[in-house]
Amino acid sequence: MRFFSHTSHLLYSTIALGLIAGASFFWWSSGERSANTLTVHPAEFLQQISVSGKIVPVQSVDLAFSAGGRISVVRVTVGDRVARGMVLASVDNADLAAEVEQKRAALSAARARYESLLHGTRLEQIAVTRSIMASAETALDAAYRALTDAGRTAYTQSDDAVRHRVDQFMSNSRTASPHLNLSTYGSRLKGDIEMSRVVIERLLQIWQADVGALSPQGEGVIVASAETAAKNLATVAGFLDNVALVVNILTPTASFSQTVIDGYRTDIITGRANVNTAAAGLTSARTIYTNAVASLTTAKKNLELEEAGATADDIAARASDMAVVEADLQRVQAQYQKKQGN
Repeated sequence: MRFFSHTSHLLYSTIALGLIAGASFFWWSSGERSANTLTVHPAEFLQQISVSGKIVPVQSVDLAFSAGGRISVVRVTVGDRVARGMVLASVDNADLAAEVEQKRAALSAARARYESLLHGTRLEQIAVTRSIMASAETALDAAYRALTDAGRTAYTQSDDAVRHRVDQFMSNSRTASPHLNLSTYGSRLKGDIEMSRVVIERLLQIWQADVGALSPQGEGVIVASAETAAKNLATVAGFLDNVALVVNILTPTASFSQTVIDGYRTDIITGRANVNTAAAGLTSARTIYTNAVASLTTAKKNLELEEAGATADDIAARASDMAVVEADLQRVQAQYQKKQGN
């Protein structure tokens, strides 16, 4: 215990002497030193801090437009003060302006039709409608004659192609046992041609009687005749196609020279072309006739309505149409005004 106390006392003494020596050395090495005096007084304390981030307003308002479209004018800039009712931006409304004008024109037309129906058709308009009906009757008469001629041409060209151009190399062609006087590579095709010739002969006989009976007898007769002619042309065209297959493979022999064969080929080509042309002409004539009938029917109906005058239901229907057009105009005008205010 004594040894411990003695050692601690010696250690504390050594430390104290070291501190005194260090302080003395610092004092004497620094020389004379002057004292600084600071005066403290009240002032604003400023501190600058550099940060990065997103600036958001304390208050914000989401804007919504009553009508969509392209912004044409922006009337405020960032930082401007705005108040309730101020126009911030305008939407382009050129398309709606044009639509408004179209709806106004449609309403004017609907109103004119209503007033015309309400007061009755003018005599001048009735005269015009009568003239239109007379023209439709003339057109129908011309279409009837054209369709009749087309049917006769179809028969004439078919008769020429079969009885003159094909029968020159057939025997007994108008009987029940025709014979094809040309060599073929297959007996089946030859047999088909000979059997078809029997059918077509009967077809041509009936067709000839039908064409001879054509006269102004009413539209039912001419329409039925035209339909029959179209079917007959298709049958004849198929027959000529088979004959062309045989003629095109012919080669000169002791019985048929190349000149004769070329003549056969030319005749069949011409016959087929004439039949196809007749078919096209018949189709066109049938279309023209159908359109002429429809035009005359419409003209007669219009004249009957104008001469009879408008009924209460007709006037009510026109008034309803006008109301619909007017409501449509109001709808477009409302959209236009909304865009004007945006």
